[in-house]
Amino acid sequence: MINKNCRDFKIANNENVIFTTNVRLYKNKPVLVVGNNKVVFLNAGDFAKAQAYIHETMDVLAEGFLVKVHSDSKIYTFHHDFDGFCFEKDDTMESLIELGEQQDKDDKDFYQIKGKLNFFSLSNSIDRL
Repeated sequence: MINKNCRDFKIANNENVIFTTNVRLYKNKPVLVVGNNKVVFLNAGDFAKAQAYIHETMDVLAEGFLVKVHSDSKIYTFHHDFDGFCFEKDDTMESLIELGEQQDKDDKDFYQIKGKLNFFSLSNSIDRL
C-alpha cells in the first residue's frame, strides 16, 4: 500500500507511482533505470526518497524512491550497459504502471516518504551512473 497522504509529495488518485531502488543520477539529472542500458529522465517533482515497511510490524524492508510513472515518458537507450544492473527483460512504461498497481494493492508492504523532498538535498544521496 502506498501512502498518498504526504503533505509535500502530492499523489493524485489517477497518478501511477512505484517504489524502486533504480533511481540514479546521469550528468546530475535524475533518471529511472528501466533496462541494462535504458533510462527515463525524471523531473525533480516526480520522485521522493521513501522506505518500504512490513505493514504489520512496521519493520523497514528497503530504502528507495517513490517515482511517479507517466505513460507518455520517453525511454532513452545508451550504447553501453550500466554497471550494477542486470535486467532479464527491460521494463516498459506499461509494465511499470502494472507494478505500481500491484504495489498499491499489496497489503503486506507499506511505502512511506522519508526525509527531505528537495532534489538538491536528495542529489547527494543518489548513486551516479
